[in-house]
Amino acid sequence: DQTVPPGIILDSGQGGLCDAKNYQVVEDMVIWRAWNSTYEGSKLGKWWSLDKPAGPISLYRAEFNICPKYSPLDMLVRCTLKAGTQVVIGPGQSAQCSEYFSYPQSATNQLYLTNAEQATMNCTTFSGQFSWHEGEMKEQ
Repeated sequence: DQTVPPGIILDSGQGGLCDAKNYQVVEDMVIWRAWNSTYEGSKLGKWWSLDKPAGPISLYRAEFNICPKYSPLDMLVRCTLKAGTQVVIGPGQSAQCSEYFSYPQSATNQLYLTNAEQATMNCTTFSGQFSWHEGEMKEQ
């Protein structure tokens, strides 16, 4: 069944995904999620990355359309996604973060899990640490 569940593909400015397909995971694989330490329930949330976050936090926010008001992204969890799990994968929809600030659609694929608690195993949590690097600010 290729019908994507409601609430995943959303209109422009609403976040979520702009396009998506259903997949069944054929072998265990590692997935990543940056989350909000002030809300333990966000640790095993619905939106995941196929790759370990690296580089500037601002770039990660733009690639995954994560408005600052959604999460401080101060924690990271790495889990193994179990073979046989049904997932939805697609690029991020634009997100209107405020009256003055938005992220455009992203080409970066995100993974949507209906129930990460059941679909994952061997999770390891990492805490965010300050790591400042000299460099120029890039326009986004």
